[in-house]
Amino acid sequence: MLSFAFELSGEGSFSDIENHWAKEQINKSAGIMYAPTQNFEPDKNATRADVAYAVAKALGLTCTNFESGNKFSDIALLKDDMKEQVLAAVEKGLVLGYEDNTLRPENNVTRAEAAVIIFRAKKIINPELSFADAFSSSNGAVYFT
Repeated sequence: MLSFAFELSGEGSFSDIENHWAKEQINKSAGIMYAPTQNFEPDKNATRADVAYAVAKALGLTCTNFESGNKFSDIALLKDDMKEQVLAAVEKGLVLGYEDNTLRPENNVTRAEAAVIIFRAKKIINPELSFADAFSSSNGAVYFT
């Protein structure tokens, strides 16, 4: 989904996707995905932190205020090597917390949450973008409707 939304063309070499049906798209997204080992784990559910991290990397965002995460009571659940990108996504309003002051970074991300995060990211690139336009490619294919 991210390789389409951001028209990525990276090259990856994960050891566990050789025969996976999504190998091409995973490889295109390799530069923005959080994978601390040489394994991508393609059939594992993505977390809210995974998507925030990848979208922040795709946009080249960096965190300017690490204290911004202190408003979340569960910020300690966020892996240290993900903090800069996830907090950058928080600073830019791509990822919001919950009413109980939690970020829930380890929760599985829903398709709706992922779509909203990607839409907000694409609005940074193009403030005039509509939701429908955010999920169509230059060749006219629509990825979400």
